[in-house]
Amino acid sequence: MPELFPYQVEGVAWMREHKRCILGDSPGMGKTPQGVRASRPPVLVICPKSARKVWLNHFRDWQPKATTTTRLKDVEEGRADVLVILWPDVRVGGSGDSLPDYLRRLLGIAWRTIIADEAHRAKNRNAQQTVGLHYLANQPLKKFKIASQPAERVFLLTGTPMKEYPTDLWSLLHIIDPTTYSSFWKYVDNWIVHQPIPNAPPHVFKTLGVYRPKRFREKHVEPYILRRDKTDPEYAAQMPKKLHTEIEVDLTEDQRVAYDSMVDEMLAVIEDEVIVAGQKIAQFTRLRQLALSLGIFNSKVDNESGKLLALDEMMADFAEQNEPVVICTESRHMAEVAAKRYKGVFIHGKVSEKHREERRLLFMDGKVDVFVMTSKTGGEAIDLFRASTMVFLDKPWGPEDVRQAEDRLHRYGQEAESVHYISMIATGTIDEYVETLHEIKRGFQQQVFPTKKALEDAIRPQ
Repeated sequence: MPELFPYQVEGVAWMREHKRCILGDSPGMGKTPQGVRASRPPVLVICPKSARKVWLNHFRDWQPKATTTTRLKDVEEGRADVLVILWPDVRVGGSGDSLPDYLRRLLGIAWRTIIADEAHRAKNRNAQQTVGLHYLANQPLKKFKIASQPAERVFLLTGTPMKEYPTDLWSLLHIIDPTTYSSFWKYVDNWIVHQPIPNAPPHVFKTLGVYRPKRFREKHVEPYILRRDKTDPEYAAQMPKKLHTEIEVDLTEDQRVAYDSMVDEMLAVIEDEVIVAGQKIAQFTRLRQLALSLGIFNSKVDNESGKLLALDEMMADFAEQNEPVVICTESRHMAEVAAKRYKGVFIHGKVSEKHREERRLLFMDGKVDVFVMTSKTGGEAIDLFRASTMVFLDKPWGPEDVRQAEDRLHRYGQEAESVHYISMIATGTIDEYVETLHEIKRGFQQQVFPTKKALEDAIRPQ
């Protein structure tokens, strides 16, 4: 059996002691083996599609006496004691008046341990999969005449327990301690600094931070969440440095015309095709796409992209040095275009689990030197540490999603002394607003999950 790092041994002991808790170590620090070693069968693992095989393999490595399966029937008939399923499998269904048969069967088993991997997927307290996970973790359910006992151990694993706002935490805390966290609005009123938005419904508000950050951490973070960060001194020495570079890119002339038209008139004309944004949120989406490439709307003009034209020069240099590169984008179309353009492979939400892994292995085995991914598909549960360079053609709205993507390279197994992240920013576009928004959201993160360095700086006399 492989050995855990000392901090992982501490993590397993902490999880076993707390039993219902959140393991929030930063991506790449090995949460999966800690979850395996802290669990006791029968175990239910809920994970993304890309992580299913990882969990099956880790149980074989770290708990070899366990019998794993992806078929519920194997557990029901006693042939296995570890079931690995996907997030969509725990959705409650539409009306909430009845349960899907598969979820009802899951609820019929007395799970001793429930593990939710990438548990930030349950941040939306009203989402069907969040409600389903809550049901599984907190039986019995009188409404559905299900009398099983709650799971003894509920481990929520996520490198981003708070993806954007402090309100994100409530849903996870409600799952592991529904008695204390019975009311979302009480949590908001008592702990979240917020203000109403003019002309918006009462439940829509602007988050400004948390009241009494130190007390907030003592009450809502420290009893429930174990979080070690790779920037902490005891781990930083074992990890490569992160280097960030921003490259400002000008739009092509046609791009600028289309972009400005979308800003001023909420429409743009591309190759005689009219692109309309009916609402403000649609306008934001269109502006992000136009800042990326006109080819998203018409493949005949894929070259109408200031970012691709700038990237051509960089990729030529990387190819000359035989340097593997990961490219990240929010656009499926751009992922495919970039993979074809630079003779690489791509993954996005339309690529099957099997083909995602096949393409990842082609890259990791050195058969291709360019791996292109959308952040949503490639940002979780995969290793890409053969590369030490990642290029962001555009970025997600949340800084934690950026960090998740970055940590596909910045993790144990990375042999380079530094990992280089290059962000392409289209000047005079919404890209600049996204960067500003990231700074604001990182401020919320520091209030709730300050790094050790930030805490030391705060208490050090000036």
